[in-house]
Amino acid sequence: MRTFGLYYILIIGFVLSVALSLGFSSIENREYDKNKLGERVQQTFENREMQAKELLKKVYSQFRKKEDKVFKDAGWVKSINQLYDYKGEVVLISRADSVLFVSHNALPVSHYDLPTYNSGVFLLANGWYSVYSKKFEDYQVWVFSLIKKEYRYENKFLKNDFQSDFQIPDFLEITYDAAADGFSVYHTSDDYAFSLVVPDDDSLAYIWPLARNLSIFFALFSLVLLLVCIYKLAARIHQIGHFLSAAGFLFFALLLIRFIIFHFHIPGVLYDTEFFSALHYASSYWLPSLGDLFFNVVFVNVFVFFVFHKISVSRIFRIKNLLLSFFIHLAFIALLATAAFAVIEVIKGLVINSKLNLNVRFIFSPDIYHVIGFL
Repeated sequence: MRTFGLYYILIIGFVLSVALSLGFSSIENREYDKNKLGERVQQTFENREMQAKELLKKVYSQFRKKEDKVFKDAGWVKSINQLYDYKGEVVLISRADSVLFVSHNALPVSHYDLPTYNSGVFLLANGWYSVYSKKFEDYQVWVFSLIKKEYRYENKFLKNDFQSDFQIPDFLEITYDAAADGFSVYHTSDDYAFSLVVPDDDSLAYIWPLARNLSIFFALFSLVLLLVCIYKLAARIHQIGHFLSAAGFLFFALLLIRFIIFHFHIPGVLYDTEFFSALHYASSYWLPSLGDLFFNVVFVNVFVFFVFHKISVSRIFRIKNLLLSFFIHLAFIALLATAAFAVIEVIKGLVINSKLNLNVRFIFSPDIYHVIGFL
């Protein structure tokens, strides 16, 4: 009775996991709300403007009191320098047409090439900045508050993304056109600052990462429960004295499940990921992705583990019929040779037909795909 209770638990868990996976999969596709994006940008811009003006007031006061002596304070210089990494802010102090101090080299300014404006939103060589400044005598103190990086060329290090405070999608474009089809952003003084434009309405659609990850988790969990249930059934058949029947049942059950998964791409949420694309690995029709290879290895190992865990090797080697014993030993050697050949072919395919880093140096730049490929 306890065994049947375990099966009920496994089956109920499997059904619930499938239902949860499908449920989260159905809500993973979302669409940004333009109005909410506009409200968020306006509120964030106002907060950052007040923050930048407060910084300007503070630095201006410190510089007026100490002038260039403030640059000799290592703690002050370090704290001002870190503002760019934390808040996207750069402090610039100039005298006449020369730069006296710039807190971070991300700001594209140099001697005799100082800004000709005092305040506003401007596109510089590497991004959009909101600029604020104060003068005294022939000195001028500036605060440049980053809105969005804007590089001519992008790569894995240079990304045209918004400063993290805004928490908005990076595909939004900044323009000075107040009549643009988007939403306008204003200074705290109600003066026009800039506009944000959605380049294509299709880009408003996005996948909710949490729902997608939960859908993938429950899909994998349901598969694990299904394999455990089948394994337990095979073990039950073996327990009542039918090893060959148990092994045969497990083999064909695993083969059927794997065929359904492979042919019908079930669960679909898994086959929509990079793991089941040819991006990292593709060797043949039967091994079109790293995910399919991983599933094949898991299913084979479940069967092999069952056979070698349940089989009584001592009984086989005590067979007195020499001819039968010879053929059994020969079959084991052939099986071992076939397994070795299969392992070599898989490793060869991983080296030749993938872009995975399969040497031990992958631990210095860990990536889930490299880890799975290596294992």
